[in-house]
Amino acid sequence: MNDMKRIPALIFALLATLIFNGCGTMAEGVEEVTPENREIIFATKGALFGGGSEGIQEGGEAVYTEMAWSALKTQMGSVNPVSEDIANVTIDFQTEMIIYYIDKVQPSGGYEILIDQVLETDKEIVVVGQKVSPKEGATSVLTQPYFILSTSKSKKPVRFELTQQ
Repeated sequence: MNDMKRIPALIFALLATLIFNGCGTMAEGVEEVTPENREIIFATKGALFGGGSEGIQEGGEAVYTEMAWSALKTQMGSVNPVSEDIANVTIDFQTEMIIYYIDKVQPSGGYEILIDQVLETDKEIVVVGQKVSPKEGATSVLTQPYFILSTSKSKKPVRFELTQQ
């Protein structure tokens, strides 16, 4: 009968060991994938000067078609003309896509978005960069900083990691 009393204690000890130490088989065969840098084919940054009148909210996304790219350029240039580097860039949407991010309206000039790298994991594309605040002496005009880049086409979702500097 003493052996029968030990069985629940042994089962408890075995379960506790498995819970706290793991069984060791869950991670077998699973490799951790290191993010890879994606090539940036074209990149530009700047600011909109319409004080938000363009109607563009803070945020970013990927653009996969010429029609969507044309619509974005039209909206960006609805108050003031877009810069020549945006107006004249040629994108091959068969092999490339645009990734853009437009910041919120800022109270002065001198704000910018700097991109450090574009990474690709097995699940997503990650744009890593910084939102930079102006130094002293910035212009007194409402601005809305942006960046635009092109890279090889992918259907993976895009995520932005932009830290405030």
